[in-house]
Amino acid sequence: MRSDRPAGPGSDILGGYAPPQRWIPEARSRLEGRFEGLVLYLFALWPILGALVALSRGRADAVLVDVLAAALVIGGAGLIRSGRRAERAFRALKVARAPSLPRKLLGAASLSLAAFTLAFAGAGHDFLSGIAFGLGAGFATLLMYGFDPRGEKRAASVDGIDTDLFRQALDAASARITELDQIRRRIRSQALTQRLSRVVQRAQGLVDTIERQPDTFNRARKVLNLYLDETLGIARRFASSGLDGADPAIERKFTVALDAMEAAMTEQQQKLLAADALDLDVQLEVLTRRLKSEGIHG
Repeated sequence: MRSDRPAGPGSDILGGYAPPQRWIPEARSRLEGRFEGLVLYLFALWPILGALVALSRGRADAVLVDVLAAALVIGGAGLIRSGRRAERAFRALKVARAPSLPRKLLGAASLSLAAFTLAFAGAGHDFLSGIAFGLGAGFATLLMYGFDPRGEKRAASVDGIDTDLFRQALDAASARITELDQIRRRIRSQALTQRLSRVVQRAQGLVDTIERQPDTFNRARKVLNLYLDETLGIARRFASSGLDGADPAIERKFTVALDAMEAAMTEQQQKLLAADALDLDVQLEVLTRRLKSEGIHG
């Protein structure tokens, strides 16, 4: 379970490796995401069975009505489930813009149209009764699953942060971390695997620090860009070199580079928390020069 306690000296984020918590949802959230809304699919059984009966009787018009209704139910259920996932993701973030597509509203509309189709064209109710069935189904769906979130969540008391830029930067950083962890799994060298594990942990620590304290974002962007890009470049080159376990000298070179990255990330996370912007810039320049001197940068 992910903790909201800020990272700092002695924090478990600086301890032994564990996969970044961003990738390990709570058990309750996993169950909600897996089973929530599945009951809606059961409503498709009625028109599906009706279509089979109508087909056996040679009633093509009834088959079309039931197939259309079943498709609307299945599509609506899928939209509701997708909308709930998007809502949970939005509420879990401190800075975010609500999804532009109102999935739950569209899903409710699809289920409403399915109910209208079954009542009016399938069961033979009059038009107004069909409308009533449709509105009832749509209202019940929204009552059960709620409306889609709207607007955006801005960082409290923090000005000058563009919500879309903030989320794009952190999502891109998370994608790089994911790729780093995937490369880690492919490397045979135990020493490099352990170091990449720690680097992934440190990188996720930086992302989590920014997520918790959005006021660090403007200063942390260059940290994320440099450290993650350089570390990912190092890992890619080693993984594609074909020298994994075959050349101790090359392995030592990459080990030294990863150690430097790990130490720098740990230090910079603390400097972000301390708002030491000047020292951040100095340390970034020093690290870049060091990587260039060792022939790793670029």
